[in-house]
Amino acid sequence: MFGTRPGRDAEVVLLGRSNVGKSTLMREVTGHDFEAGRRPGVTSEPNHYDWTSQSFVVTDLPGFGFMEGVPEEVRERIKTDVVRYVEEYADKILVGVLVLDGNAAVDIIDRHSGPDEVPHAVELFYFLRDVGIPPVVAVN
Repeated sequence: MFGTRPGRDAEVVLLGRSNVGKSTLMREVTGHDFEAGRRPGVTSEPNHYDWTSQSFVVTDLPGFGFMEGVPEEVRERIKTDVVRYVEEYADKILVGVLVLDGNAAVDIIDRHSGPDEVPHAVELFYFLRDVGIPPVVAVN
């Protein structure tokens, strides 16, 4: 699982597919520089911004889905680690901000429109609700 997390009782997490702008959103919200790339898979560990004056942490979780040049087993490990992180800290997470790429969202949903297929973003939205975390959708 991922490394350490600041010891705060409140957290906001940014989640979503790879390369949808989670790190960019975190940079804009916090005013601090975090590594973000133009290709999927740059964030492989959570980026935490410890907002000490307000006693909470904002966390940019790694994206899931396609990551250029990243082996399937690594992608699956990251996805599993994101799920474990959310489950482990669900009681501390105030809100899960599900970041979507507005340009690609419709195409992704159309590609996964089979009766047994659920888009990752939709699955993640319901997962957050199931573990008691209010989801907020941010379209980038």
